[in-house]
Amino acid sequence: MKKTLLNYFGPPVKKARTEKAEDHDIGKNDKNEEEENEQNKEQPEQSRESEDQGACSAGCIFPSCWTEEQLNFFCKRHPWLKSRNGKLGCDTCGSIGRLGLHHHMQGSRLAKEWLDFKICSSGDTRETQLASLRKKIWQHKGSHGHKTAEEIIRKAKEGNLESSVQRQNAHLEENTNKIFRTAYMITKNQQPFSLMEDLVDLQEANGITLGGVLQSRKSCGDICEFIGEEMRKRLVTHIIENDSKIGVLIDESTTASHLTVLIVCLRSAIGSNPPTTVIFELLALTETTAKAITSSLLQCLHQHFPEEFLKRNWISFTSDGASNMIGRVSGVSTQLKHLYPDLIVWHCCNHRLELAVGDTIKDNGEINHFQAFMDKLYSLYHASPKNERELHQNAEELSVIFLTIGRVLGVRWVASSERTLRAVWQLFPALHEHFQRAAQDPRRDGREQNMYRGLAARLTATTFVKNLGVMRDALTELSELSLMLQSNTITLPVAHSLVCQKVKVFEARAKGRQGEFARTASEAAEKTEFQGVPLHPGRMVDVAINAQKFYDSLASSLRKRLMTTSASKMPHGGSSTHVSEYDDILSACRTIYPRFWPDDYDILYGEAEVVSMCKRLHLPEKPAINGFREYKESGGKAVPADLKPLVTALESVAVLESVAVSTAECERGFSSMNTTLTPLRSSLGIGRLSSILFLSRNGPPLAQFEPMSYVKLWLLRGRRSADHLACRKREKENGKDEKAIWSLF
Repeated sequence: MKKTLLNYFGPPVKKARTEKAEDHDIGKNDKNEEEENEQNKEQPEQSRESEDQGACSAGCIFPSCWTEEQLNFFCKRHPWLKSRNGKLGCDTCGSIGRLGLHHHMQGSRLAKEWLDFKICSSGDTRETQLASLRKKIWQHKGSHGHKTAEEIIRKAKEGNLESSVQRQNAHLEENTNKIFRTAYMITKNQQPFSLMEDLVDLQEANGITLGGVLQSRKSCGDICEFIGEEMRKRLVTHIIENDSKIGVLIDESTTASHLTVLIVCLRSAIGSNPPTTVIFELLALTETTAKAITSSLLQCLHQHFPEEFLKRNWISFTSDGASNMIGRVSGVSTQLKHLYPDLIVWHCCNHRLELAVGDTIKDNGEINHFQAFMDKLYSLYHASPKNERELHQNAEELSVIFLTIGRVLGVRWVASSERTLRAVWQLFPALHEHFQRAAQDPRRDGREQNMYRGLAARLTATTFVKNLGVMRDALTELSELSLMLQSNTITLPVAHSLVCQKVKVFEARAKGRQGEFARTASEAAEKTEFQGVPLHPGRMVDVAINAQKFYDSLASSLRKRLMTTSASKMPHGGSSTHVSEYDDILSACRTIYPRFWPDDYDILYGEAEVVSMCKRLHLPEKPAINGFREYKESGGKAVPADLKPLVTALESVAVLESVAVSTAECERGFSSMNTTLTPLRSSLGIGRLSSILFLSRNGPPLAQFEPMSYVKLWLLRGRRSADHLACRKREKENGKDEKAIWSLF
């Protein structure tokens, strides 16, 4: 029995509707289609079914108004027609989009509905639904975009389709590659995104082609954020794949837009290299309580690392001495210790050094008189550009190098205090000359003249010169220690040795051994002349610093503050728990380094410490013991493979700049953040700021940056290339208002 067209196209319709359908829906004026329909009428059912077999996948879900026979019929007549989830789509147009060949379609565009399989029937009855589908198929078949897509596919098949796609992608990647490198340079140098358009114009003026899009400041921000996120993902993937130990440093600050942020730094070994510290992420904080900080930190870590990895490989936590960070009752460190009992909590040694200096100042009240005079000098020249300019002129007249006078013994680190004393020591003749001129300047009133006479008298007192020498000796030693503690290569045993060395120096000074500057100041006091400036014995207000008491207090404060894991809220030293933990970690670290071994060590030396640290760091004990014995037999010349995991883990804990000892890297991160997030860019989001900060701090130099891998990921995720045609190009300013004057140049 033969099937009629009713089985394929539905019930007959009125004559007027049929004629309209013939004219507009399926194009019955096409003689070839009419002949084909007549042949289909007379074709036997069995023969036609055998030809339709395989025309369309039997697993497809076709439109509800069609039968499976109708689906196969249309798919055979139109091989590009596909069905998915009850809706129709075009495989030819989809291929153009998937292969990235749509850039060849000059003046044409692909219908997104056919690309995304969104074509469905319309109408209330099956008759109108069938007619609507026939019309849509006929219209798409004759569209300019579909015909162009078929022509592109035909030409590609005549050659090599894969080669054609590769050549096309290579062309797209080439210009996009240039755009990515330009955007990277802007962020790496912490420049505003608005510079992107000027750099593109510069390169185009030099004859370099960069395409037509991805040239705006918004595109620059998107590209830099994308690169930063991918860099962070690659770092995390490397750490997880190598099962590396990690340490975490955190600190909080306020941005230019008055948002409180938490900076998270990560320290880990990269490949076979020593552990390194990176600025990992910035987190926005709604409040600065210990609970909120702990929650944000754990959410950040769990977003990147599995919990099993953290329990096994997270070995240290470092922060400053704020009560919400290392509070013994409910601080961040206490909450983390409940979740990770083996976590090593460390209070930043650079902050503890400042606390030690603060303890010494409290114990020696005469230092306050010296500090008050130094602060007066700071305010005098910092608040008045006129005074600073006059001081600069006096320094030039006396052939003295001009240095800026800052605060001394303030909230900043001791290195800045040392620079201030060096400036006063260097500018001593210029300061005296400026005070003398200002005291006799008729343009100043009597009050100012008397003030400068008093300052000149205080400056030229022998007591002040002696105090200046003592303080400069002490702050020079402390500044050197502070800078060493910020180093990225120093280890805990070396840091311990440096602290012990400074303690011994201060103890020797307390017994009467003068430093270089104190000795020079004493000689000047005996001659009553310092750098050509006459001195006088001084007055009652000129209080001398007791050098022996000062150095003894300084040595005691260093020993109590630095030789423990934490000294917060403990002005007279850490608790016995913190001291014991410090001794255990120090003993284990010293065991690894041959220079700390005793002369008469035996075969079992240090094994107890190795076992203790292996348990704390979740490392296999027996291989480490065997490797340590082999290490001792070689005299510490080569680290065996079995011992390398422990050595690497200890280094990641003990390097003083970061994980275990100092938050200096966090401070550097905040400096970079303030350079990036200026008041003019205060609207920059924390998420984007985090990505570009990761890029600028950790990314390679521009000459070593290879953007191709990032470009490929960008294109694979459906982002536009630099040669994308289906969007508006950047409009360049013509400068019409100034065009007349430009003609002169």
